[in-house]
Amino acid sequence: MLNECFSTIFRPNASYLLSLPRVDLTNMRPLTIITGIVFGSALSITLGLTVVFIVFLFVGTDEPRVAAEIHLARNYIGWFVALTIASAVSFIGELRLPRWRWWAQGIMWLSFCIVILRFWPV
Repeated sequence: MLNECFSTIFRPNASYLLSLPRVDLTNMRPLTIITGIVFGSALSITLGLTVVFIVFLFVGTDEPRVAAEIHLARNYIGWFVALTIASAVSFIGELRLPRWRWWAQGIMWLSFCIVILRFWPV
């Protein structure tokens, strides 16, 4: 029923449909949902840090507190971009079900653990 609803609302051209494998949206597994949550959280943190970095660039390094934090913000953006890319690839793998999806899951969870250990308050 969900696929019928999507097919009546969105009618992409035939070449687009032929180039992509079908994804069954009615069979959403728990690991796919958890991976989606990790992906969405990492993406939102990355975007938030990027906005903060842009504000730091506008303020400039004249302010001593900003000068001290701007390199830290750039470092944090790098860590979360890596986690976002790993979780995006893993999420796509969970939706498409290729053979490499378990490697992508392992890399995502390894990245997740590294970020947690890196930023966990000691």
